[in-house]
Amino acid sequence: NRYDPETVLTWELGARTLWLEDRLAVDVTLFHNDWKDQQVVIYTSPLTRVLRNAARSTSQGAEVEARAQLTDAVQLRLAYGYLDAQFDDFVDTVQGTDYSGNDLPYAPEHTLALGADLRQPAGNGVDLIAGIDYAWRSSMSFTPSGSYRQGDTHLVDGRIGFDTGPWAATLWARNLLDEECLTYYYQMGGTDIGVAGRGRSLGLQLTARW
Repeated sequence: NRYDPETVLTWELGARTLWLEDRLAVDVTLFHNDWKDQQVVIYTSPLTRVLRNAARSTSQGAEVEARAQLTDAVQLRLAYGYLDAQFDDFVDTVQGTDYSGNDLPYAPEHTLALGADLRQPAGNGVDLIAGIDYAWRSSMSFTPSGSYRQGDTHLVDGRIGFDTGPWAATLWARNLLDEECLTYYYQMGGTDIGVAGRGRSLGLQLTARW
């Protein structure tokens, strides 16, 4: 298996802004990536994977991030991303397969993250801290052929605890809704195999500072 080095030409244009006496921050970024000879993993048989070079690929899109300090205790966060990523020219001459026009693997078109943080004095030098995060990701392909896709995913995380400065204790929950989704996909011996994302998990974090 021989393959060429890949090169990418990237440009990015963005703006960072502050509003409402610096209580609202809005950042906007536009980007464009132009790949030549992009290195991509493909399956050559149910048991083997190799690297091939896509002659040309493009990914472009926009990202928006916002942070709002509603009160001294409450902050809201938002992040949205749009991505258009595809193979412009990718013909595997060894396998005789044309992937041109297909989506790049692991490149969802839309991503959205919402979050809220609370830090409220509770007396005697102790702060109540809490937060919740929601993340949504649209469908994405796992392979250049697009033969297997992960549908939309919705993940919710949360946390609550106390912080005194020298020490803190936080109870956290990840994937609170126990969303079922795949983080990786491959074939083995002709069988489709998916690697599941972690289900609902709970934990306690203790922190000491000195």
